[in-house]
Amino acid sequence: MRTRAVTRAAQGRRLPDELIVEVIEWCDRLADMRTATLASLCRVSKRYQEAAERRLYSGINLQDAVLGSGRSAKVRKRSAVGTLMRQARLRPLVKALYVTRDEDAETDLFAGLLGKLTNVEEVDCQCRAGCLQKLSDLLAHGNVRLRAIRVPAWDDNLQAVVRNHPHVFSALERVCLTWPTANLTMPALAPSLRALHISLDGSATFAAALAASCRDTLVHLRIPIPRSGQTHDFAGFRHLQSLVLAVTAELGAIGWGEAAPHLVLTLHSMAALTSLRSFAVEGRLVITRPLWGPPGEFAPIGSAVTNPAEFPSSSKRILAAIPPQIRHLSLVTSCFLADDVAAYL
Repeated sequence: MRTRAVTRAAQGRRLPDELIVEVIEWCDRLADMRTATLASLCRVSKRYQEAAERRLYSGINLQDAVLGSGRSAKVRKRSAVGTLMRQARLRPLVKALYVTRDEDAETDLFAGLLGKLTNVEEVDCQCRAGCLQKLSDLLAHGNVRLRAIRVPAWDDNLQAVVRNHPHVFSALERVCLTWPTANLTMPALAPSLRALHISLDGSATFAAALAASCRDTLVHLRIPIPRSGQTHDFAGFRHLQSLVLAVTAELGAIGWGEAAPHLVLTLHSMAALTSLRSFAVEGRLVITRPLWGPPGEFAPIGSAVTNPAEFPSSSKRILAAIPPQIRHLSLVTSCFLADDVAAYL
């Protein structure tokens, strides 16, 4: 009788299912401990297993499973990828793939698996050589429809991949790239593309052309502030709701001062965008300064975050040009004087 009473009391103290799911989802914030923690939760209890497996296999990094390198590389049996190779029931759970290294021999290890991951919707491919071509077995599958890709550059190779696999990219909604390397556009993606994020200002002209080629559908755009004194014209982006202008480190204090009048014109071009609600400026300016070592010795050039007081007095003009329809303003940057921002608010 006592055993039954203890069992009933323990059941009464069980955590609610919603709380368990929240704990499991929070594991994504554990960085290096994510995989090991979720794998442990899969083995703790049948009650946890389904939710933990769904989270664990939702996104996998192929190179995390590699033991060794080059032609001697092999897949670790106890890795998430190793488990997927053995257990077909888990493969439909994979929604995102991450590829971080250029080793062709390593990618070949997964050739038999990639063609069986039919529910992949996101690919983050940060290797330079060939990029998405390395995932040819995945792209060749008739059921795969990518919704998001993150790649180093939008170049001729990637353009060819999109052209050769139109069904894979027919539902693409988000593209994140480090820099545009050629004057290419995305006409094939325009019907579905909603978000475009460009990290670095490899070429302001190319970045602007890339964004303009899908301006009729873009809802979210992140684009660098150009170093060349160019003005971005957003007047034709009629569905744009969120815009982030990124400050790249190499812009420098002088470049920021030169860019300020063009930035004001850019903001004026946004005035007629009735759908625009969110605007942000992100990033810190960095300048290079000589660093002196011991007496008489000159150390390598160093860098330091610039102080807004070093800039030309451009803060007020830029803030005054922010369109009135903006409801969410974010200035995560070192480019504005605090007093100017306080006065604006």
